[in-house]
Amino acid sequence: MDGWDFFIVARKLSQSRLECDLRTSVSRSYFAAFNGIAAFLRTRVIRLPKGPEAHEKLVACLRNSGDVALEEVGEKLDELRRQRNTADYDMDADSLRVGPLPAQKALEKLARLRQKFEGVPEDQRVTSLRRYWISIGQLPS
Repeated sequence: MDGWDFFIVARKLSQSRLECDLRTSVSRSYFAAFNGIAAFLRTRVIRLPKGPEAHEKLVACLRNSGDVALEEVGEKLDELRRQRNTADYDMDADSLRVGPLPAQKALEKLARLRQKFEGVPEDQRVTSLRRYWISIGQLPS
C-alpha cells in the first residue's frame, strides 16, 4: 500500500458532519504524510525505529537535513502530528466540534507538504536525508 493513499480516506471523511469522521480525517492526513515519507526513506535504506520514536525521528531527520524545503516539510509534519494527537486523544477539543474546518485545513497542509517534499529533486532529498542519519551515526559515511 502507498501511505499517501490515506489522503483519499481523509478527503472522504472531511466531507462528513460527524465529529468522529472529522477527527479521523485529521488523523489520516497525518498518517498519509508520515507513511509516504517513511516509505521514501525505507526504499533508500534509511530505516526508522519501530514505535512512537519513529515519528519524532522522522521529524528530526527532516528538520536537520540541511535543506530548507525539507526542513519546512519537517515543521509541517510536526504540526500535522500535533493536530492528529489532538484529534485522537483530546475528546474535549472544541476546535474539532465546530465542523469540518480543522479537517479541511489538515488536508490542505498535507497537500502543501507533499508538493514541497516531492518538489525537491529525488537525489537532493536522498543526499540531504542521509546526511542527518550519517551525522547521528546511523549510517556509514
